[in-house]
Amino acid sequence: MKGYKLFVVLLSGLLLFSCQADTVSPEAQTSQPDAVDSEKSETTEILSDELGEYDFEGRSFNIVTCADYFFSPYDVEEETGELLDDAAYNRNRTVEERFNSDIVYTMLGGSAGESADAIMTSVLAGDDEYSLGIVHPYIGLAGLISNAYVLDWNDIPNVDLDKPWWNKSCNDVLSIGDLLPCASSDFVYFNSGCIYFNKDMAEQFQIEDPYALVYDGKWTWDKLSEIALSVSKDLNGDGNYDENDQYGYSIINHHRMIPVTYSMGISPSSKNEDGYIVLDNLGSEKMNSIVNKYYKLLFENTGTYLYDPSKNPDELELFRSGQVLFLHYVTQNIAALRDLDWDFGILPQPKYDESQAEYYSLAQSNVMVVPITVADAEFVGTIIEALSAYSYQYVMPALYDTTFNNKYLRDEDSIAMFDIIKNSLVYDPLWNYNASGNTVYFLSTLMGAQSTDTASYYASNHEAAEESLKKFFDTTHEAYGE
Repeated sequence: MKGYKLFVVLLSGLLLFSCQADTVSPEAQTSQPDAVDSEKSETTEILSDELGEYDFEGRSFNIVTCADYFFSPYDVEEETGELLDDAAYNRNRTVEERFNSDIVYTMLGGSAGESADAIMTSVLAGDDEYSLGIVHPYIGLAGLISNAYVLDWNDIPNVDLDKPWWNKSCNDVLSIGDLLPCASSDFVYFNSGCIYFNKDMAEQFQIEDPYALVYDGKWTWDKLSEIALSVSKDLNGDGNYDENDQYGYSIINHHRMIPVTYSMGISPSSKNEDGYIVLDNLGSEKMNSIVNKYYKLLFENTGTYLYDPSKNPDELELFRSGQVLFLHYVTQNIAALRDLDWDFGILPQPKYDESQAEYYSLAQSNVMVVPITVADAEFVGTIIEALSAYSYQYVMPALYDTTFNNKYLRDEDSIAMFDIIKNSLVYDPLWNYNASGNTVYFLSTLMGAQSTDTASYYASNHEAAEESLKKFFDTTHEAYGE
């Protein structure tokens, strides 16, 4: 069975880069093929970054990001004995010693938009304060780009976007014409929607093996709905399903719902022949079918617990208490489940149906930007390339080892699931460039209103969203003199 699993994982990685479901827009391609597996540190050939020799005479390389926005470490001041901490520490120190530089982290509070705001303030002041920003994938990013506050990654010396530590999908999809204003490499910890499941509960109810369903291509939203219903139970016998009962699936009604449509093989947006973003997919028959399918899971299936963030923002409460089988959550926040005293596993988000070729996961990862005020682009590009290369070679394997070595996820099947999720990342300008306002939240808006009327939503919202995106593209082109 182990050999079969490995074959499936390798095959899925190959297929992700040779084909794509027809309904996924060209702007939402799957991620880079060079996913890091749990044995990479022992088996992968060390690749050269081809940077050559530099002596930057102790110059500071200042990275700005939000301290409380990540579970994974960036700024580690000393070795702690924790594998991931030590890998990040040694990456930073190795780059510093190799290039005679000083890597400095400005770790802001935790507000999602603080990094973008800090860069904007610095640029407007004409300062060379920050060398790199790790910013929220949505909040504040469009403002940095449309005002030309960040460099085009294509123009940064010594950055080789064809190297395996760069996310080709992000760099292709988020290009604006010939301009690449933001990018992603293995220096940035990836984040995506996923499904965690209670292994004890799965065994208790003798449900179909979730891992086997994924391997066999049978992990669909209909299958999740079927299993969720089979384990639901009115525990206190009062005839009402509430927080005191047992469920098969739980999700909170906010941005957790954004990735759902992508997992079913469709992006709301696509590019027209003029290169502008249009939302034709939002009003399509396929999207209407998806919304109806998901509505039935949320409101017609007693196996679902839908958290209302205005009443109870703790979306983990029932999962922690053992009352939920499948929790719809994100990969990056896995540390929040570290202290569970029972075993859990991870799964990709389900497919629309078994005919869908692959699993898809919307990338909700942060992105990197370089302020346009940097004084020495060669220095900046060299350090970024080195940090990305060392992250690929050493930090990513440590992330896997930490995640799967009886610390967070607790079985080897989850390693394969994690690989599938990482290899299935898709991007969409509608999500990243914010110019569309709340349209990216269309599913959570409809579900909040308990509506499946995609036609009316499309008719009421698509023109304004498309015009806003067009303005963003035009303003950006003008700002960069294209």
